[in-house]
Amino acid sequence: MTQVSAHHARNHFAEIIDMSQREPVEIAKHGRIVSILMSKNEYDLMRHIMDEWWMSAAHTDVSTDSAEEHLKKLQRSFKDAKAGRGVKRDLLT
Repeated sequence: MTQVSAHHARNHFAEIIDMSQREPVEIAKHGRIVSILMSKNEYDLMRHIMDEWWMSAAHTDVSTDSAEEHLKKLQRSFKDAKAGRGVKRDLLT
């Protein structure tokens, strides 16, 4: 993921938008990441994955699944989605 300063992002906004179409761009202020700019497709994909994950978590017995297990499931979902598995194809284009 590319990182730029807030000053650079302000002065080169069009360039940063173009960069964000290829990968999310971290924007840092005083060396601390304060924002991430991403494409609409990337955002839609992330929302879709999160919605599906929360729906599945709602049907999971929380007493048997720890927070760490939920995090691992979420990470697998992101990897599967990036590989095009388990996600509607129209969200990937």
